[in-house]
Amino acid sequence: MISDYVKLECEADLDFVVSEMERCLLQSQTVEGARSLYMSAPNPLVEAFAKLKHRPTGREFTIGREAINRFDKIATRLIGDRIDAPDWDAVTLSDYLKGTLLSYLFGEGVMNTGQIVLPWLEEGLKSVRAQHRHFIHYIPCVAVQIGTKDNYSFGAITFKRKGVFFDEIASGLASYERARDRLSDRAFRNASPSQQNCLKSRNAGPPKTAAEAFQKFAEGVDWIAVIPVERCDRAVSEKRAESALRIALSATSLFLQGTEGADLRVAGDPFEPWRKDKLSSTGTRMFRPTSSWRFGTPKAEDSWHDYLESTAGPVLAVINELVRQTLSGVPLSYGFKLALRAVTWYADAVRDTNPETCLMKCATAVECLVLPTRGTATASFVIRGSILAHRPSLSMLDCAAVASSLYRERSAIAHGKINELSSGKGPTGRALIFTRNVVLQFLSICVQLQPLGLHRKGTKEDFIEFYRQCEADFISEIEEIKKQKLHMIPKGEQN
Repeated sequence: MISDYVKLECEADLDFVVSEMERCLLQSQTVEGARSLYMSAPNPLVEAFAKLKHRPTGREFTIGREAINRFDKIATRLIGDRIDAPDWDAVTLSDYLKGTLLSYLFGEGVMNTGQIVLPWLEEGLKSVRAQHRHFIHYIPCVAVQIGTKDNYSFGAITFKRKGVFFDEIASGLASYERARDRLSDRAFRNASPSQQNCLKSRNAGPPKTAAEAFQKFAEGVDWIAVIPVERCDRAVSEKRAESALRIALSATSLFLQGTEGADLRVAGDPFEPWRKDKLSSTGTRMFRPTSSWRFGTPKAEDSWHDYLESTAGPVLAVINELVRQTLSGVPLSYGFKLALRAVTWYADAVRDTNPETCLMKCATAVECLVLPTRGTATASFVIRGSILAHRPSLSMLDCAAVASSLYRERSAIAHGKINELSSGKGPTGRALIFTRNVVLQFLSICVQLQPLGLHRKGTKEDFIEFYRQCEADFISEIEEIKKQKLHMIPKGEQN
């Protein structure tokens, strides 16, 4: 149901579009007007290509870029007025409205835009809504190899080895090939002699087989992610599927030790090449080419997934809920937004080969979780980070030392204090371990403060109150950290 306010706003935009179309039409009928329209405009090329097409006749009308932009505003306004707004794509609706406006405007008996605005908008919403579907997306990626398994599930996402996946769809691809050949033969027979010559020259080589097409589709990776998405616009569905897959891959890197998850990625993402070719010389005419290859993907034991479910059940529950809500378009609440940001920052840090940016990403992943206030950034980072990172085998004091070092490295990088930076991979390795422990513990806390379901809680105040309770429980450890002055950082480096 379109509200009266939205109708009036859309009618005003429609009046502007019609007036622009009339202005451009009148100007183009005279030499001076055409020169003004196409040569003297602020951006004449943009004006010339901003057109509306009348589909029944194929005639095009120049209306200008500002008028074209009004369709995007109309579509955004219509979608924002709906309960299922996240399931819509404004571009799809805008394109449909552009393609149907002139058919309504040139209809018999139409005297003004007020007569057509409501039926035009309602028909656009109805037609675009009818195009929404439940989609299953198949995205090539690099996933973890669990033992000898050819497929496994991560929440709503199923990972299949591409060879197994191809065997499952081979019969369907064969049927597609046969149908394609029949249609191609029919089109060739029905074509005129001159068209047949063109088709012969264009199709000089044999058509690509289904196996070749699939090999190109999944080139360079070994896995296909099968991702079902609830009913929505195709463009929205594709974005949700890729976002959910990236969450799953980022979470997988969180469950692996160190940088073992650095290779996890969606096909097409930038990555370190498997083959490295190098050329060197001692300054003579003799050149020394060398090549090196890096094989394989991250691997885990057969029992790895079962071990995760038994020991990291709460963390898996949060990750699976993040994937589910992303696929269904449910807005994430505060705690889940924090969890998603932290997991993503950590995964980016694992993949980063630059030690300085790796440290910055680790610090960002932690800092977005500890909720510092103005003037307490360093203390919150060290104390609250240590509360999350400590384990029975790792004291809070040890964690505080790592946290203090990480924050100092982060500040030195940000403020250009090159002489104070540590060298080697030691700081990076310690930072990754510390950040991983912090993020994992925060995800476990999310299960307590973020009940999974429709009536979710877990506001910023809830998490702050949790930290206050923990600070009261670990008062002796915190006093020792303050005594060691690990929560301090030189003035002027705290931002």
